[in-house]
Amino acid sequence: MKNKKNQSKKRKRFQLLNEDKPNVIKSLSQLSISQPLRKKTKNEDKLASNSNNNNNNNNKSSKYLKMPKKLLYHSLRVHLYYPLKRKKEKIFILTRLQLLDWQFCLNLDLHLYQSYYTEGRQYKTWPEDIVKMAKTNDYDLTETFLNKLVNQIQHTVDQCTTELLSQSLSCPKTLLLSHIESRLVEFVRLHHIDLIRKLNYQVNKFKDLIRETQLFETLSSYSLTNEQKQAVDCLINIRQNQLETFEEMTMLEARIVCKSLSRSIDDLDKLILIDETLLNYMSTNNNISFKDETHQQYRKKIREYKRQVLMKNFEDYETSIEENEYLYQEELLKFEYELSKDIESVNNLMNSLYYYLNHRTDRLIRDIRYKEALFRIKLTHPHSHGSSSSSSSSSKIDSVSVYPEAIIETSETLFTDEEIKFLSYAGGPNYIRCNQSFLYSKKKKQEKTEIELNAIISKIAVDLNHRHAIPLKVLEIKHFCTDLETIFNERYTNSIIRVTNKSGIFHIGSTLDYDEKVKKYQAKTNAYIQLSSDPLMDTFYKTGTPLRPIVPGMNAPTIKISKMLDRLIRPLFDQYVKQPTIIDGVHLIRQLDKCISLGLLKPTTHLCTFDITDLYTMLPQEESIAILKQFLIRFNQTHTRGMSINTIESLARIVLTENVFIYGNKYYRPIKGGAMGSPFTLTLTNIFMWHWEQKLVEKQKASNELYGRYIDDIFLTSNDSIESLHDMLENANNYHLNIKLTREVGSCVSFLDVQINNQDGNITTSVYHKEASEPYIVPFKSDHPRHIFENIITTSLLRAIRYSSTLQAFNHEIRALKLMLLYNSYPSRYIYHYLKKFFQQLSATSISILPMIHDENEYVLLRSKLLSKPTPSEHARASRIATTLDNKHVRYCSTGM
Repeated sequence: MKNKKNQSKKRKRFQLLNEDKPNVIKSLSQLSISQPLRKKTKNEDKLASNSNNNNNNNNKSSKYLKMPKKLLYHSLRVHLYYPLKRKKEKIFILTRLQLLDWQFCLNLDLHLYQSYYTEGRQYKTWPEDIVKMAKTNDYDLTETFLNKLVNQIQHTVDQCTTELLSQSLSCPKTLLLSHIESRLVEFVRLHHIDLIRKLNYQVNKFKDLIRETQLFETLSSYSLTNEQKQAVDCLINIRQNQLETFEEMTMLEARIVCKSLSRSIDDLDKLILIDETLLNYMSTNNNISFKDETHQQYRKKIREYKRQVLMKNFEDYETSIEENEYLYQEELLKFEYELSKDIESVNNLMNSLYYYLNHRTDRLIRDIRYKEALFRIKLTHPHSHGSSSSSSSSSKIDSVSVYPEAIIETSETLFTDEEIKFLSYAGGPNYIRCNQSFLYSKKKKQEKTEIELNAIISKIAVDLNHRHAIPLKVLEIKHFCTDLETIFNERYTNSIIRVTNKSGIFHIGSTLDYDEKVKKYQAKTNAYIQLSSDPLMDTFYKTGTPLRPIVPGMNAPTIKISKMLDRLIRPLFDQYVKQPTIIDGVHLIRQLDKCISLGLLKPTTHLCTFDITDLYTMLPQEESIAILKQFLIRFNQTHTRGMSINTIESLARIVLTENVFIYGNKYYRPIKGGAMGSPFTLTLTNIFMWHWEQKLVEKQKASNELYGRYIDDIFLTSNDSIESLHDMLENANNYHLNIKLTREVGSCVSFLDVQINNQDGNITTSVYHKEASEPYIVPFKSDHPRHIFENIITTSLLRAIRYSSTLQAFNHEIRALKLMLLYNSYPSRYIYHYLKKFFQQLSATSISILPMIHDENEYVLLRSKLLSKPTPSEHARASRIATTLDNKHVRYCSTGM
């Protein structure tokens, strides 16, 4: 009972100490850092005991030293480039590592407290954590405590150095201490990177607070009225509200990057219910593919809804931040105007106010970034245990993710959840893993699979023999082995993984499904004939099963001929067929702007886009070669770089017809179209379409309408009636038997990656994202060169500002870009850094805490400036044309000589 009473008395005294303990540095919202009067303490010896306790806490072992010895020795071998096989070497290295780790941590603490002591004595203030450690707010007592603490740490450092010197005498002769020592120190430093950042942050934070206090004292030296002080308080409160919103947005960004969205987002699955009629139909329908497709559509609908919710959240955050920014700037101008009536030295006072407010804002933003780093660590390494964590993790797995997902169209469960994540947003087609040498070849994988299979079979056979006396070579064991081998083969060979063309993510489907789609495509196009034997060597095959049997020509035997013909003919096409050809989205926007300036686009103007169905596959071979001859003759190119038309015709026929591929152990030759990836196929396709579109181009030119084509995609405008437009397109659909159009007519259409909208004669453009596209890019964790990630952001921003005709559309695209980057694990600090860098390079004025353009007029000027600059596609075309002109000049000069 006495012990309990004594403990309760101690607890009460401890509570009273904590209640009476004041802070030296108060919150900056109070706009002052005051030094209270010295208070009497019961016993100043408590300071020494506090410093001793703190010193003992520093002697704790680091986390990485507590890992299993086997792993620790392995890490040391890799870092030291030394095998560490002998027992004496291991003992010496481990002991020295512990001493070096202790010394390193002590030196970090010494640097921290020494910095506190130096800065605190100079500016007569102490940081809040030192005040808490000293358990007093008296300046002199806190100084005494900190001085003793620094001296004790220095003494411990000296003691540790002595122990290191003593321990070095026992170094084995097989170790070179000078070489090992430097690598061990680096090993320790790498394991304390986070601690170094934390201590540097604490030191810089204390210096920032001191600087902020000085700036406020300078501001306070001016004689401000109560109303003016209230105006300053108002500015601080507005900025504080703005930063609170920014902090909320930053934490949401951290959640997205760490793949740990809040439960409110996960629970959105319950808001979208699948159609009851579909449920009833699915329960009675045994069509597995229909069920899978319906389930995929349902998941896609939920995913898109969640992404829209996140987009709306970011829009609300940015709107709130911008509203506070406008209010802040308005109050600042009002304060300056009112100040100019009473005070002559307005500039000096306003400069002091700007310095103070900007410094305070920067400090609070750094605090938010530090909180974000801690929050990300918490999300990445949660410490929750028990059933609650397991249930929450299971609910996360069942919920529909907002991140890009691989398309899986197979009824078999081929992959675990972790493997699906790696095939989706954690890796994906563009991912390059670190330590790529670890990846096994196909042959090595087969060997490992056989070893795993044989190990399973032998264990089961021996166990059956031991438990049930079944002979090892009985017939049932052999049947079991055969069935197990079949399962293994189906696991690794019965499914196909391909990268999708539109969305750029993985598609996983069954071999049977691919076979069925290939047969349907062959029957639809009738573009391939089966050969009775292999006409080419084995090295010319293209194995594998694409979704459509399009012959790839990247490694075909005719690829060099194709490249040569492309170098000959493509510059001629670029030179003579400039007018109807659209190079890229920027080129189209320029043409639209020209039509707008001429008054050709009206509120009743119809926008139309159409593309050619399966153009590469349906291209008539002999007719295309004949059109190529017509093209060369029309533009007086009877000899191109010394090569006659007949020679070009013969080479073109080889490129088109001598392409063979194998599928299902059968050989096929295409009788229509050309090889995908073959450079000359693209040029020949453009020349064929140049011939096909002649009537359409003349009709559009006569009507002062816009017409443009990018390979098989066509855009045009029409001021005729909708019936006349459909009649014209129907006639165009009958120009050629193989050329069939898929059209879209309306006031809002998409062409390439540009969205075009006619709003009562006001033509607006924005970035268009295809419905099938997924927000997938090169993951930030991929082992790509670092400049690739910067280029992705810069290129996307350039496209956004060029394509977006209004500031509102641009800001919407920036939000979509930011979310896409976050989905692919780009840190928000990294994103904001390059957003800010991009706007600085454009000399755009951004006064907000967010890197944004605020003024519509400024945005229009920046956009027009960027639109006038040539794009990489235009540079490439100009370079090809210049090569042709140079060759002409050389030929003329040689003829003249």
